[in-house]
Amino acid sequence: MSIGLVADSCCDTDAALRDYLRADYVPLRLNIGERHWVDDLDMDPMEVLREMKTSTAGAGSSCPPVGEYLQQIERQLQQHQDCFVVTLSSRLSSSYSSAQVAREMILEKQPGRRIHVVDSLSASAGVTQTAYHLRKFIDMGLEFEQIIERINAYIKQQRTLFVLEDLSNFVKTGRLSKVKGMITTTFKLFPIMSDNGDGEVIMAVNVKGLRRSLSKLAEIIAADISKFTELPAPLCICHSNCPERAQKLRDDVLALCPDYAPVLIIPMRGIATLFANDGGICVAY
Repeated sequence: MSIGLVADSCCDTDAALRDYLRADYVPLRLNIGERHWVDDLDMDPMEVLREMKTSTAGAGSSCPPVGEYLQQIERQLQQHQDCFVVTLSSRLSSSYSSAQVAREMILEKQPGRRIHVVDSLSASAGVTQTAYHLRKFIDMGLEFEQIIERINAYIKQQRTLFVLEDLSNFVKTGRLSKVKGMITTTFKLFPIMSDNGDGEVIMAVNVKGLRRSLSKLAEIIAADISKFTELPAPLCICHSNCPERAQKLRDDVLALCPDYAPVLIIPMRGIATLFANDGGICVAY
């Protein structure tokens, strides 16, 4: 019995990964002052970065309308019997709630279908990893309930880490207090941030200097990987307009863990760019 896949636009992808996932995407909305964008594949993240650099207004986002989730889920159900939907953390956005409403509306009319909405409890690379593993489990031919069990187990052990060169948007959007933002800027700290296991963002480690922060990030990844009895695949590195930085991080990780492959390097889409700002890196495994 075939199973379809839908993801919101916090699932960062490139062309090759989209070919693998074979998913439909539901875009979030972005706004900076009076400027507004739909976070679809036609949107240019570089335009968002340029606007953030020149605007003093706070940046924000809104979840996809229920109707767009309805459209994409129904599109998948035209080709497949059942469907999975994956969203960014419900602690960071109402995208999960919007997808759940769409699910209930469809099941009222088509009670024989199975639709499961997965809260990734993450963002950017973490959503990408969740979608990647869903596709892997679907292609393995697992039963619907088995996939739910396996993806829930994966999310519990998944870790998402990120380093931002510019924390100003995190402060503007309330993700980081003004006091913490001032301290990190004054002392040139580049904290390694993490999910807390419950879909919220926390500061994991404070490091002075961007280069040291990225080196420490590679060490943390290597230390975590050494505890695994089976290597997770793949390592996903998403970046906001800094491919060389992402490649350097990949090289540093592989120098410490030469057996860890493949490593995906993916440019961030609009919503992740909005919060990561120019030069941000997000890693999930």
